[in-house]
Amino acid sequence: MEPQASCPPSNHPSIKSEKMMDRFHLLPHDRLLASLLEELEQGQILAIPKACFYRPAPDAPFTMTRYGQHLETPIGAAAGPHTQLARNLVAAWLCGGRYLELKTVQILDELTLARPCIDMRDEGYNCEWSQELKLDQSFDEYLHGLLLILALRRKMGFPNSEIGRDPGFILNMSAGYDLAGITSPAMARFLDRMAHCPDDMAEAAARLSRVCPELADVNLPDGISNSLTISTMHGCPPGEIQRIALHFIEDRGLHTTLKLNPTLLGPERVRALLWGLGWDLEVPDAVFANDLSLAQALPIIRTLSAAARKRGVTFNLKLTNTLPCVNRSALPEAESQVYCSGRPLHPLAVHVALLLREHLGEHQNSGAKMTGANVEGCPPMSFCAGADAFNIPDLLAAGLGPVTTCSDLLKPGGYARLRQYLEVLGERMAAAGASSLDTWQAQGPGLAAYAVSTATARRYAKTAKTSVDVKIPRPLPRLDCFIAPCTSACAAGQDIPAYLGHFAQKNPANALATIRATNPTAHHLGLACDALCRKRCTRGNLDTPLRIREAKAVAARQGSTGPAGHQINALDRPQTIESAEAAVSVVVHGLDTRSVSCAGTLIQAGVNVALLVPENANQADIASPAQRALLADLADLSALSRQDPAPVGTRTGTLTVLEGAAQDQPKNAHVITFDAPLPTGPASLPKAVTLGREAAQAYLQANGFCSGSTQRPEADITALHLARHVRDFGPYAGPESGALKVTDNEAMSQEAARCLRCDSLCEICVTVCPNRAIMALPSFIGPIPLGDVYRSPDGTPAIRIRENRLVADCTQIVILADVCNTCGNCATFCPSSGAPFRDKPRIHLTRSSFEDEQNGYFPATPDRMEILHNGTPATLTRTAQGLRYESKSLTLTLNPDTLALTSADLPPHTDQADLAPAMEAGLLFIMIMGSPLGVLLD
Repeated sequence: MEPQASCPPSNHPSIKSEKMMDRFHLLPHDRLLASLLEELEQGQILAIPKACFYRPAPDAPFTMTRYGQHLETPIGAAAGPHTQLARNLVAAWLCGGRYLELKTVQILDELTLARPCIDMRDEGYNCEWSQELKLDQSFDEYLHGLLLILALRRKMGFPNSEIGRDPGFILNMSAGYDLAGITSPAMARFLDRMAHCPDDMAEAAARLSRVCPELADVNLPDGISNSLTISTMHGCPPGEIQRIALHFIEDRGLHTTLKLNPTLLGPERVRALLWGLGWDLEVPDAVFANDLSLAQALPIIRTLSAAARKRGVTFNLKLTNTLPCVNRSALPEAESQVYCSGRPLHPLAVHVALLLREHLGEHQNSGAKMTGANVEGCPPMSFCAGADAFNIPDLLAAGLGPVTTCSDLLKPGGYARLRQYLEVLGERMAAAGASSLDTWQAQGPGLAAYAVSTATARRYAKTAKTSVDVKIPRPLPRLDCFIAPCTSACAAGQDIPAYLGHFAQKNPANALATIRATNPTAHHLGLACDALCRKRCTRGNLDTPLRIREAKAVAARQGSTGPAGHQINALDRPQTIESAEAAVSVVVHGLDTRSVSCAGTLIQAGVNVALLVPENANQADIASPAQRALLADLADLSALSRQDPAPVGTRTGTLTVLEGAAQDQPKNAHVITFDAPLPTGPASLPKAVTLGREAAQAYLQANGFCSGSTQRPEADITALHLARHVRDFGPYAGPESGALKVTDNEAMSQEAARCLRCDSLCEICVTVCPNRAIMALPSFIGPIPLGDVYRSPDGTPAIRIRENRLVADCTQIVILADVCNTCGNCATFCPSSGAPFRDKPRIHLTRSSFEDEQNGYFPATPDRMEILHNGTPATLTRTAQGLRYESKSLTLTLNPDTLALTSADLPPHTDQADLAPAMEAGLLFIMIMGSPLGVLLD
């Protein structure tokens, strides 16, 4: 994406997506506005926390002018999935996007597209084309996107919020792909209305003002946009490109931007840059042969610059389009060619900018500031290719702006990542004493220096993978899906979020106690584990995975119960058998991960243990580092058993280490030996920990010992909502430097504070959906009865409850089917092995969406919900007696407050019916009606 790919010819083969799930069914915008205002009362909009909103300050140093209009920020969302719907435009604007490139429109407005169409696991790939709406629908979304933003500006009391004709943001049109289509009657009507639509504007504003009266105070513009970016197909003939641009400049008088392709560099330079950074992308020779060359581009640019000056409008360049390459992504195999964006595209686009400046002259040498003014030489260049919070300052310093982004917003955090762009830019400008973008640019090293740096920068290299595959084998549940993939990946079953939570609260003793509950070998695994947990850390999709193993090691050092200066060779000297005889309950053989884990688990449960080890095995001075770490764990366990007094509520056994042959062991003690070889291969150490723990637990269970528990730190849900949108590399890494060595124990609490506590709050899918089509509803509080209704021997229906299941997660994930186009991005980042858009309950807010899909829930009124399960209908209705569920196989009534069953009936010839569908319907009905979705209902 960044920006979206070109349109295929009309005979392009395409794949039909899942039946009718990829179509938009647009909501009335007055109902949408009502729900936005309802959310605002709760401190968010479109599930974006209010703290992530950008509110312009009068002295903000990064304002700029474009097309003679004021921009409150120099950043925005690129033409693509983030700028197709009115709700998307609102989300981008809320978080600081002020240059919003509307999704490209074309005459072919009924396309069947491949699904999934986005692969953002690291670098971006897409196979989507242009708008997925009819032209009139696109106009309606863009019109209402403008009005919704103006209404929210006024409602929230933004500075100059009564001004609608120069409101601090720009909606920039994008159109393609050939002159015949662009000049067709349907496209001409669209372009006419976008430029001048006072009647449509007034009518829509009047309707919205009934929901938000503040909008009536705004001085509305006459049109939506007076600027346009030309999106031409890869392979569009040079003459056609020039004719299209001249049409927009001369015939329509629009401020015009020409989007260029990265192939302008030529095959040798493109491949050299890619291969130098480790990218093995295959860009076919035909792509370069068909695309515009530098020799063809230069005279076109000069001609268009002259035409724009004569017409009195601005002509700009946009860098760059996506890069066509052979499909090796996760996208459908039928798409032989896909379009690459993100990290590998960034150095290519920067070098295209340098190439054009070298041949056309730097526009700032003519005395022009970053205002977008058209001058002799190289036209001003906006930028979109792998932009993020940490390279935005460098791009603007190089004179490239405004900067838009797409790929970065498709990663966890979504639209709210934009806020950090401005924070980082503001901090760097303040540190340099730059009071404006012009000053910042004048102080910068220049475009040439930045281009050179991108060619070798680690962060743009393939080896510096910026995201991780967090997938675990667990299928995605319909309800209660929050899970920490790090814990699932840990063969020792460590409660990783809990011990990191204790560390974040600067309580290493509690962190160590939590680790020891499942793994008594914190020193050993803190040094030698292969840390598969880190490869599943969801933080890696924001910045860099947490140092989970290192946190374990620091907890072992800082949280030990031993005396100050406790050394690994301070273990008690081996006792005699006679002195241990009376005290020992269990003898454990061996000195390895498995045996120490077993002994430690027993000691913590209150069992007195003798660990029988080979002679001289506990001599630290001749042991390997891993063995010394294991001896340190033994020393800690020994110190734990000698605590006097013991911590309140604990019952700790004693540890005796005996050297010698197996026959020299205390009599009358239970003996645990491990005859099988130790595990080998991936996760061998945590597997050994689990084997030792399981052996100990078998003894404890057989002898009536109760399992202990550790206290889990409370998760701050409000703080976690914010943390999901901020890239924080912590003390041991950086956006440019990559991983740093862990040397400072005191900094580990800062590192641990980066933990997202995925088991307490996930909602990753909510943030990565460009349409905000995934919603987290506040959970129902209480148990849900599960079981069935069956026909008893006397023929009457009876209820059989097998389980009263507590709803565990603080929110439940649902899909707003009307605005879900099954792009697949949620499936990429969901920790479970599933696809939220397919596996989660789908809520329909329009009847057309409901009937198209033949599946899901349609709250037709505040008192009635219609249901389809694979085309089979059911209903849930609020009555005086409760919530009445009716289907072909079951009728029952639920208490609307507790969801307890008050009555149930079976139709004739039905002997049994599962309660689960009815319970899910009741649960969803209660949650929907208690959320801002309720105001969307007729």
